[in-house]
Amino acid sequence: MAEPSAWNVEQGATFTIVYEWRDGGEDGPLIPFASVGLVRSQIRRRQSPGAELIHTLTAGELLPDTPEAGFLTVRIGADVTAGFTRGGWFDVEVYDPGDPTQVIRFAEGPVTLDPEVTTVAS
Repeated sequence: MAEPSAWNVEQGATFTIVYEWRDGGEDGPLIPFASVGLVRSQIRRRQSPGAELIHTLTAGELLPDTPEAGFLTVRIGADVTAGFTRGGWFDVEVYDPGDPTQVIRFAEGPVTLDPEVTTVAS
């Protein structure tokens, strides 16, 4: 079952959140992301695979810590969030590229957008 989470993204600012993946709850041992597979994530307008795509996170935005660790840092740069015009819904999946039947939805939830007021004149 996916960990419920909420992302509050400030438009034009860097968004960062760190997840821990533990076996058996918050007191269990960390599960290294690299031991399970790769990570992917998208933000869509609604909780539906056919909904308007807001952003597909790149490998540089989904940063598992060292292969031995069970931490995942999601980091979306200010240059990317500046282009966001609305919130939506996200999920983060861990998958095995060699076996498309092995997918774990790690986290999911709403994305709210806090609009930027200050802008830099070009």
